Amino acid sequence: MRHYLFTSLLTAYSILLSSFSLALSYSGSFERSGNGAAATLPVQAELERKENQLSGSILVDNYRYVLNSHLQGSSFQGYLTDQAGAQVAVQVHPLSDNTLNLHMYLQGAFAQPQTLLLRPDNNSAPSANQTPTQAQQQNHQALDYQLVGRWVYSESYTSGEYSFGSQDWVELRPNGDVYSASQSFGGGPDSNVISGAQSTPAGRWRIQQAASGDRLLSLQENGQWYLYGRYYIENGRMLITRPNGEKEFWRQHQ
Repeated sequence: MRHYLFTSLLTAYSILLSSFSLALSYSGSFERSGNGAAATLPVQAELERKENQLSGSILVDNYRYVLNSHLQGSSFQGYLTDQAGAQVAVQVHPLSDNTLNLHMYLQGAFAQPQTLLLRPDNNSAPSANQTPTQAQQQNHQALDYQLVGRWVYSESYTSGEYSFGSQDWVELRPNGDVYSASQSFGGGPDSNVISGAQSTPAGRWRIQQAASGDRLLSLQENGQWYLYGRYYIENGRMLITRPNGEKEFWRQHQ
């Protein structure tokens, strides 16, 4: 009877653990060498552990990689895919303090791997007295790695022989920072004008999930949060429905 009760509790705990989902922010640095030059590149990541999968976005010096891996034994094995679609085999070894040790096989599966150590940001790691549900809700209100990266919104129109347009650029960083830039252009038979396009800090970003299941993007400007709109992402394109019902179509900039 005691053995049966212990087995039942262990099975229930395993089911709970396998369904637990947790998203965390990480940071680190990558030592790049080659072509006679060495450099230390900043790394930021938004990774989510869900059941036996570890996935998310990793920015190396603002160049985006997507991680997809599955648990095999005590480590996760999978691939990093860059913005051009190239893939690199990777092994992820979780350490006791939530640090992740990535082994990346940049020169092939039989070559010596390069390592990348990712440490959880202090404000993303759950505290000791948080339940998995509380930690999951807290992080899911702040993170959506699909949004991380650069996005562009374009408008254009013509009048006779003249055409005008504008582009708004926004970069949503894994640490919650927002950088933006805008560019306007116009011209006709005799002249062309281009202005703007310098990226500057533009506040903070976060996401929330409405009771309906919709994802909501909020921005912080001058210390005040406001709802920017409801969003939907598919194949590198994003539809944002603003609070007044207007639609904006953004595309991810590679």
